[in-house]
Amino acid sequence: MRQFVKIVLPVILLATACIGLPQPRGSGSTGVQVGPVHRVSPSHYVFEPSIAVDPRNPNHLAAIVTSADAFDCDSLNGNCAPILMLDVSQDDATWTEYRLTKGASGDGTVAIAPDGTIYEAGIHNFDRPGVAFSHQGLPEDDVLSVDYEPHFPGVGADKPWMSIDQRTGAIYVAYTAPHPEQPNRYSLLLERSSDGGKTWNASVVPPGYGGQVLPGPGGQLAIAFLTTVGIAEADLLLGERIVAVSTSPDGGKTFSAASTIGKSLGFESATARAGVYYVAYLSGTQQAEQLTVATPRDSARTWQSSVANGPIPLYYAPAAPAPAPAMDIEAYRREVPHWLDPCAYNVHYTFSKDGGKGWTAPRQLNEQPIEGRKAVQIPSGRSRLGEYVGMASTERYAYPLWIDTQGTDGTQANTVRIER
Repeated sequence: MRQFVKIVLPVILLATACIGLPQPRGSGSTGVQVGPVHRVSPSHYVFEPSIAVDPRNPNHLAAIVTSADAFDCDSLNGNCAPILMLDVSQDDATWTEYRLTKGASGDGTVAIAPDGTIYEAGIHNFDRPGVAFSHQGLPEDDVLSVDYEPHFPGVGADKPWMSIDQRTGAIYVAYTAPHPEQPNRYSLLLERSSDGGKTWNASVVPPGYGGQVLPGPGGQLAIAFLTTVGIAEADLLLGERIVAVSTSPDGGKTFSAASTIGKSLGFESATARAGVYYVAYLSGTQQAEQLTVATPRDSARTWQSSVANGPIPLYYAPAAPAPAPAMDIEAYRREVPHWLDPCAYNVHYTFSKDGGKGWTAPRQLNEQPIEGRKAVQIPSGRSRLGEYVGMASTERYAYPLWIDTQGTDGTQANTVRIER
């Protein structure tokens, strides 16, 4: 288990730091080898990366990005339609790109099933239900013939996170939408399929957003998500956020009440390996952020945590000025229509040899600082790299996927192979 965790957790703990300290790139004396940087997508204006690896064939990779057709993408006025692009590799170095969707779409995630089938999920038109795609085998041209009809009820309000149980092939998609019985309330919904996405069954999870499913042994699973305290449930993106977990003993049909892991300053990332859950999230204060990793101690009822970012300073995720307490969201959007990211970023990895109790010194992966001002502006005038760094791993290899800004060629989706 010790060596297994050693390579899994570097992927969970990739982090961006605004004007972070320079760190050496490569393996050094850590015993971990870092390969060359490869560009995944040839598209020029990409953001929101997600990546998956086939656990039976670590050279079989799939990545998904949102691609805009202009640096300043005026999507709200219909002058620019971002779309989802799928990139596939059989050797981690060369990639082939396919256009997934014809209409505007984004917030994509990707996963690979035990039989090698690639599945994708996303949001159609940014205000339509979550959708899923599946295919086995790829065409010779660059357009995939996929089922792009919305599968799920409700209006998707957050990235639909997809997870696949590699033992059973069960597919799980968690997304935020109005509660099916109380449309004035948002809730975290879970869709699950046991027949390759042909049919779906829904479950309602405690209120939250950013849910990520963690398959466990014997039909058990957990879902990690963010929720708020001291504010109306309809406004899930405001208020004091906490990282919480609900567990299910029956494959996602029913869930326990949420248990709190800790207070959070931003989005979380979660995975499960060998029946153990790992949840990474930002903690601390806006002046002193920490990258915290939590693991359960007693069937996910209580959690133990460790700090993984070492000497790397993390700063509160850059965003437009926060709305005043009395300002509603629509008024806020009118008040702050433009915001260019002034920060520069670095992407780091770290790993643990003892199940997440201690961490090696973080090491930098990107070769040059990532400039926020070069990020795609969507909607027009608002910088957007995406909230997450893509992550995928096997027992031996880890593949991060991040948005870079080198040169004058827009933005790039880059990856490396990290090998123990």
